[in-house]
Amino acid sequence: MFFTYSVNFKIPSGSTFNEYNEEVPVVVDKVVDGCLISPRSSDDLVFPFVNTEENEIRIDIPKSCVDNLSNAIVDFVNTGSIYDGRVFKVIGDSSFLMPENTPGDWNRYIFLREVHGEEV
Repeated sequence: MFFTYSVNFKIPSGSTFNEYNEEVPVVVDKVVDGCLISPRSSDDLVFPFVNTEENEIRIDIPKSCVDNLSNAIVDFVNTGSIYDGRVFKVIGDSSFLMPENTPGDWNRYIFLREVHGEEV
């Protein structure tokens, strides 16, 4: 049995200008249901993987999501995972895996790195 989560990706979608002619980024929220969240590698399962300086995680994306998630921000809120209250940024967006080699519900994965304050 897999425990899946709904993850809200904040996807950058260009920019616009405000009334002061300052460039303002445009962000689109995309909730993806059925994501698998795990540490980046089995080495991260050793305590205290949650408290390291550069926490990285892997999210397996379900086949129903075809969005480009590059550079998206993930703010974990009420997911029920150990990552609640933390902010991560997508550091890579993988290609879709070959359909004949992916019989399950997920056909790609991405890696995220925890970010703090100014990094977002």
